[in-house]
Amino acid sequence: MNIGVSGLKAAQQELDVTGHNIANVDVVGFKSFRSMFADVYAESGGKMAQVSGVLTQGTSQRFNQGILQTTGSSLDMGIEGSGFFVLSGDGNTFYSRAGYFGLSRNDDLVNNQGFKVQGFQVDDKGEVVAGALGDIHIERKSIPARATSQISAAINLDARDSMIPAMVFDEHQPSSYNWATTFGLYDSLGVPHQLTLFTVLADSDSSTWDLFYRLDDQMLKDVSDPAHPVFRKDQLAFNGDGSIKSGGLVTLDGNDSKLSGLEPGGGALPLVLNLDLSSTTQFGQDYSIAAINQDGYTSGKMNAVQVDTGGLVQVLYSNGLKATQGQVALATFTNDNGLVATGNSSWQATRDAGDPTYTQSGTGGAGVINAQRLESSNVDLSSELVQLIVAQRNYQANARTLKAEDVVMQALLTV
Repeated sequence: MNIGVSGLKAAQQELDVTGHNIANVDVVGFKSFRSMFADVYAESGGKMAQVSGVLTQGTSQRFNQGILQTTGSSLDMGIEGSGFFVLSGDGNTFYSRAGYFGLSRNDDLVNNQGFKVQGFQVDDKGEVVAGALGDIHIERKSIPARATSQISAAINLDARDSMIPAMVFDEHQPSSYNWATTFGLYDSLGVPHQLTLFTVLADSDSSTWDLFYRLDDQMLKDVSDPAHPVFRKDQLAFNGDGSIKSGGLVTLDGNDSKLSGLEPGGGALPLVLNLDLSSTTQFGQDYSIAAINQDGYTSGKMNAVQVDTGGLVQVLYSNGLKATQGQVALATFTNDNGLVATGNSSWQATRDAGDPTYTQSGTGGAGVINAQRLESSNVDLSSELVQLIVAQRNYQANARTLKAEDVVMQALLTV
């Protein structure tokens, strides 16, 4: 009778585990379970062993990868590969594969239980600092404006062009210069302005070009002699192979009393501009400008929070800038099956799991964090339904064993 009872218990365990897997098929980050059994003998060592049925040894989890589903939610994350998200809550540390995260009312990154997501912090420059983990907190602050101080551009001046005959440069007369281009920039209050660069071929034999400048509608002037101000002029010279020879670095200092025209007005500070034209060339091709860069921007307000590739949590601002607030950490273990399931697609560490190793996405054996994606459960529904049928048949078969034992017992009692 005991053999049949042990068989019934084992079949019931299998039914419970299979049903649990099926019930959690749509749970994000869920890892399926499997039952473990062993045969039992009352005595062994001789030629004949006294059989005693089956022993239920417990369950283990399958930690194979679940399918990553795109959600479109800016703070959702899915791990592709090994590792777990690290969560802090109720005075404990939990580990999870479920990456549906959001912001708390205190602007901390949390999961659906309100547990705080742990990650690496950033320094004053916004660079991620590897080391101790901490809560990822979003700073709701605006970015102040920054005046442009550096401008760089790769320009080509057409070597086929010719000198303009005996004409004084006049910004209003296109025939008085060979080519002009405009750079966008910002003053100290974040107000946008335009700096126009005029080029005039001064000497075709020496490949020398004169440069003149205009900020918005005001020409920059050299006022060394206040009674006779002249346009500020610099020169570029080129080698025979079209590469720049001299004049590639130009400084226009609005604080210089000998220079006028760099006062943007409206209470903004005078502009101090460093022009890097060292990539300028003189080839027999059309005038062109590429790779324009400038370091100024207007003020910006926080628009949204997003997760970038690798688990970087970033704030997006109205001026197009973004600032990293932290990086979500991943924990890896030498033995994932040593973790203890605590519900809500979470686990806690044990000695059997080994000490956790905290690392960044894609490093130290950890998987990669994918933004706006969630990991589905790894339950194979088709296999579980087949296993359900098998467990049901096993239960029925063991019930028949008990029934047969009962018939035998009844026959003995009637002797």
